[in-house]
Amino acid sequence: MLLSTNVQPILNRSCALAGCHAGAVPAQGQDLSAGHTVASSVGVKSTEIPRLYRIKPGKPDDSYLVQKIEATPGIAGIPMPQGCPGSPLNGAQCLSADDISAIRQWITECAQAN
Repeated sequence: MLLSTNVQPILNRSCALAGCHAGAVPAQGQDLSAGHTVASSVGVKSTEIPRLYRIKPGKPDDSYLVQKIEATPGIAGIPMPQGCPGSPLNGAQCLSADDISAIRQWITECAQAN
């Protein structure tokens, strides 16, 4: 699973939007726009639950990003993308089961910048 062709397009349409996880001041300091996803997420501690990594390579179930998009019980704040299911904010698109599966697979394959 490639970040550039499989995962980044998902993040671009659902997360990396102005007022969300992109721009000069991305939410929680997590910039999910192209060229920034790995540096701001892989091996980086969550600001909401610092004992967890935003993305823990090889461990999607232990990755806070996955917990947020799957609305796992115990997350801080609200599930992402904000407003999903239903009416997402800022023109985002809600994630499909295939989108979540692609993100999980990329993390399972060690979340490389490829």
